[in-house]
Amino acid sequence: MATTKHRKKLSSEGDCNESNIKHRLHHLFGQIEKEFDGLITENVARIAIYYLI
Repeated sequence: MATTKHRKKLSSEGDCNESNIKHRLHHLFGQIEKEFDGLITENVARIAIYYLI
């Protein structure tokens, strides 16, 4: 998650040029990917433990 300080830095840049938007989207999708990877890993572990017990 972006911190308040990080959000202020991004919003103060204020540029809505293509490069800046691509950078922000790349960062956002990177964060989403990390979250999903964590959830998938956690759920796979739960399923594996369930079937092992």
